[in-house]
Amino acid sequence: MQERILLVDDSLFICKTVLKHLDVHVDLPVDIAHNLEDAMRLVERDGQHYFVALLDLNLPDAQDGEIVDYISMHNIPFVVFSGSESESMKSMCEKHALMIDYVNKDSVYSINYLGTLINRLQKNRNIEALVVDDSSMCRKRVVNKLNRAMLKTHEAATAEDALIILSEQEGIKLVMIDYNLPSMNGFELCKRLRDMPNHKDLIIIGFSGVGDDRLASRYLKSGANDYIPKSCSQEELLCRVMQNLNMQDFICSYRDASNQDFLTGLHNRRFLFASLPRIQANAKRYKQAYAVAIMDIDHFKQINDSLGHEAGDRVLKSLASELKDRLRESDMLARIGGEEFCIVAENCDRDKAALLFEGLRSRIEDTVMFSHGDDPVRVTVSIGVCCDSDLAFDEMMLLADNNLYKAKEAGRNRIKIT
Repeated sequence: MQERILLVDDSLFICKTVLKHLDVHVDLPVDIAHNLEDAMRLVERDGQHYFVALLDLNLPDAQDGEIVDYISMHNIPFVVFSGSESESMKSMCEKHALMIDYVNKDSVYSINYLGTLINRLQKNRNIEALVVDDSSMCRKRVVNKLNRAMLKTHEAATAEDALIILSEQEGIKLVMIDYNLPSMNGFELCKRLRDMPNHKDLIIIGFSGVGDDRLASRYLKSGANDYIPKSCSQEELLCRVMQNLNMQDFICSYRDASNQDFLTGLHNRRFLFASLPRIQANAKRYKQAYAVAIMDIDHFKQINDSLGHEAGDRVLKSLASELKDRLRESDMLARIGGEEFCIVAENCDRDKAALLFEGLRSRIEDTVMFSHGDDPVRVTVSIGVCCDSDLAFDEMMLLADNNLYKAKEAGRNRIKIT
């Protein structure tokens, strides 16, 4: 059964407003209860499927927050949705292990924050974090706070252990580093991590129990994204961590957009050429050949002219999907022009290249890209291939392009390889 959200509030207006904002950020069904009795009935029926519960503390049949104890008893993470912010809310957040946060329902912005919070929590379940602290007690305290944010966590007592874990766990995106570590302090570990090419996108947050105002600036100058004192509340840690993760998502999406073809989702020419040093270094290190191919859709202009540009776009997207399904993960695939694609096949000599690209050509010829009314739309492709990986990449591209021209001249729907 699909995961769900439980919303418990006696105000119809609030429920409608929350639903409106959740619909923008979250693709999960929402069950609504207006009192404790309704909530109990829903939890008894679907309790194991609730991803999170949004709770009002003042309900007609439970005016003293009894809903919190009931939801906690059923092990459902929850966010308190209150009409007021008070010290009691903060202490409740520290007390209840399943309480993620509390949100004031006094403004549209706060309600919108609720939607972005739940969206972030969904993403967090696929994100791993590492906490580095030589104090087991402090480490566990931070780990528990991160677990409330639904992050998967790893622990390290030393900088050396942290480096080993990072080399083994590629899914770690967030590292929290204490200042006082044996053999290497937090600043030095930050610098080491920033020098590691595989961890350039790592979010690093420094933290310490030392009351030194200079620590924050020194952490930032050492490469950290942020700094949090160990004495911070669950609320502050959550806000800082969420903000850093959201910022990293924004940066990555912006970078992906600059490296991606907007129509097909494939890599673009920019990304292709940026990847060349890695491809060439691998070929040299492992003494392996690689092949460069340029593929062009035959008579593509006729499709645009006869069926319209929307049909042409559908062909491009269908072909891109077919190529992604047929190529290996190690192969580089990019759209480099209107109907032109470039494929760089690593560990691929001439014989392997001939089999690979003839197989692609044949498969594409037999594939229906889509149906226009009752008529299937098919295309063929011509492919020029260069396998002389001793040449510079520009020269290989030029030879592949010349071979593509020869394949077109010879009648299209064929490959030409040298």
